[in-house]
Amino acid sequence: MNRHHDTLRSSRHPSSALRTLVAALACAGLAAACGGDGPPELAITGTAASGAALANASVDIKCATGSASATTAADGSYSVSIVDGVLPCVARASKDGVVLHGVSTASGSSARINLTPLTELVVAQHALDAPATYYSSYDATAAGALSASAVATAQTAVAAKLKAGGVDVGAVADASGGPLVARNGSTAGDGYDQALDRLQAALATGGTTLSAWTKAYVAEAAFSAGKTAGSGTASLPTELRLQPAAAGCGALRSGTYSVIGPFPSATLADQAGEMVVDAAALTARFDDGSTSTLTATTGCAYTADAGTSQVLVAQSGLIVWRYADGGSNHVAIAVPKQSHTLAELAGDWNSIGLERDGSTYTGTAGSVHLAADGTATQTLACGNSSTWSIKTDDCNTPSGSAGNAGVLRVNAAGGFDGAETAGGTADTRVFAFRAGNGELMLMHVGGDGSFGFHTRPRTLTLPTAGTASASWNLTVNQNLLAPAALSASANTITSVDAAAGSYLRQAGTVGQSTTRPETIAVNSPRNGYSTRQPGAAVNSAGATENVSQWTVLTMRGMGFSPLILPASKSFLLSVTQP
Repeated sequence: MNRHHDTLRSSRHPSSALRTLVAALACAGLAAACGGDGPPELAITGTAASGAALANASVDIKCATGSASATTAADGSYSVSIVDGVLPCVARASKDGVVLHGVSTASGSSARINLTPLTELVVAQHALDAPATYYSSYDATAAGALSASAVATAQTAVAAKLKAGGVDVGAVADASGGPLVARNGSTAGDGYDQALDRLQAALATGGTTLSAWTKAYVAEAAFSAGKTAGSGTASLPTELRLQPAAAGCGALRSGTYSVIGPFPSATLADQAGEMVVDAAALTARFDDGSTSTLTATTGCAYTADAGTSQVLVAQSGLIVWRYADGGSNHVAIAVPKQSHTLAELAGDWNSIGLERDGSTYTGTAGSVHLAADGTATQTLACGNSSTWSIKTDDCNTPSGSAGNAGVLRVNAAGGFDGAETAGGTADTRVFAFRAGNGELMLMHVGGDGSFGFHTRPRTLTLPTAGTASASWNLTVNQNLLAPAALSASANTITSVDAAAGSYLRQAGTVGQSTTRPETIAVNSPRNGYSTRQPGAAVNSAGATENVSQWTVLTMRGMGFSPLILPASKSFLLSVTQP
């Protein structure tokens, strides 16, 4: 009986060896998950945080091959497995309107993708586009360009920009794939998380949001990289947007400014310096320790020094200052202090300014080419000490030694020194400034008080009829003095003549009831310049007025334009009103 039962059990239950054989055959014949013989899986982990952990956030991941979704835990962490997933990947975290992106360039079967404001900026810098756009259009081409070196370069650029704005994230070695402990509950955040806290605090101080700041950052970076044509609209550089603003004037920000103060009979050291602005307190502290307190008048215009000074702030942050010294009035121009390399300055520049001519100064214009090593070659020189004309007849093309405009070298204190030779004594100070639209301008001052401004050459386009604008203006005469207080003007473009390359505007002085027609020729006398045509005009009151000529070289993206007025032998500094 017992043997019979054993026989039955043997016939109904395969031996251990037989069971192993059946399982092996099943795995060989089917594409099922049978231990290590199944399809490979890509494991993605990471942490989503925006200062504190981003809990219960939706995470979506796209890879070169495969995709997945997850939800973050209370500490912001998440993990997913993607069958047949292939790196590199891009990820997105979303919760209550907060959207953050990140990337991973690792290879193999696992990777980490953090999703933070810092990775959002790294993606923006890498893509030179909105992170959301990069995520939605991520494809094989984008995956092919997503290398470890490219992401590291992007993080370095972001860290430098944030540091210029007062936010140090240098301790975060790898924002995208490094360790991150986000603040949550009783758990304190690590060094990475504390860097995020500093960034969030700076955004709040600057009165902006991560979304708005990222958009501005992309516009600036994309233009600087030559990806976009950019916008001529004046705007603050992104690092300045992280600084406190003056009440009523978002363009006036706290920080250190590079200043030129052209002054006759002064040393080069006295022609340039720095000032520190406290925008909230409306104070400016100068190199000599003196301080001025600003009083708002209208918009971004101020008085200072008991009303003896006038201060104008352009929307790029550039400042024009008229001040009294020794019984005379002078001007100074300041730009937010930035760090630039000689390589950034390489290329061609158009210029306009005042040059010393004997005992007085003459309006001049021209072009110069800067090499990456700082060698400067003047390619066009225009000026007439008698007429102040900068027309073609008053220009020459220097050649040989006459075209050698000198050499620029980096000044450790900021900006550049200009000299006749590489090892020669500095006779000029030069400062570069990049506005929020990515455009660069240069300003210089010589030891003899000569000064000027430079912008990249371009062919101007005609404006749109109906466009209105207003500006504040300060005049510098041939003695390098500014005897007249600032004035304000306004105009509206009434028509455009494409064939003639000009437009007609109705212009007038603010505070006066009459206006008059003026014709402005663009790309005159050369590309990049514009000239107001001289002649008689009948104003809105029916009286005939004389319209004098001026030529302007607009500093694109700065909200600032220097002009030469030959009839009065004067130089105008014009700041566009907000």
